[in-house]
Amino acid sequence: TIKRAFSNRAQAGEGSVVLLLTPLDSKPSGRGDLRYQTSYANNTGETLRNVSVQVFLPKELQYLDSDFRPSSKNKGIVVFELGKVAAGEEGTIQLETRLKKKKAKEVALSATIAYEDIDAGKHTVTATANSAFDGSNNGLTASALDGFGGVMVWLFVIILLAALVFVAYQYFVLQASARRTIT
Repeated sequence: TIKRAFSNRAQAGEGSVVLLLTPLDSKPSGRGDLRYQTSYANNTGETLRNVSVQVFLPKELQYLDSDFRPSSKNKGIVVFELGKVAAGEEGTIQLETRLKKKKAKEVALSATIAYEDIDAGKHTVTATANSAFDGSNNGLTASALDGFGGVMVWLFVIILLAALVFVAYQYFVLQASARRTIT
């Protein structure tokens, strides 16, 4: 299920520039694919210049494709250069991503729209989207398989070692006890 999605607005001139970042999938596909939509709107009375949308992918996500060709995609940042956006103009960019670890429980990404207004003032608006997933990806086994970084994994390892020491101790005590009984 989708945990939450946030949108932000910033004032520019008499109106506002709106940026929305929305998860389109409530859970990853079988291959771990997730789709997101970035929507923008120029609700000002002026044409915005040098407009770009940057999507910041977390380390858990890999960029696959989008319906708008990115001008660059480096180190988890996908940039879409829009150029000029007229007053009242709206648009969307759909992104296809893939989870690098299919057992990820939560993914948070953000997008920023940067632009210049008629007075050459530079502005940005940022939106974030957090998705939490339920299902078979939330057990201790999944945590153990995802890596040895979590507290639960280390707790499990400590309990396992303690059980091993206890079994070994019991074995040797029973062995010693059996030897005394025989002699």
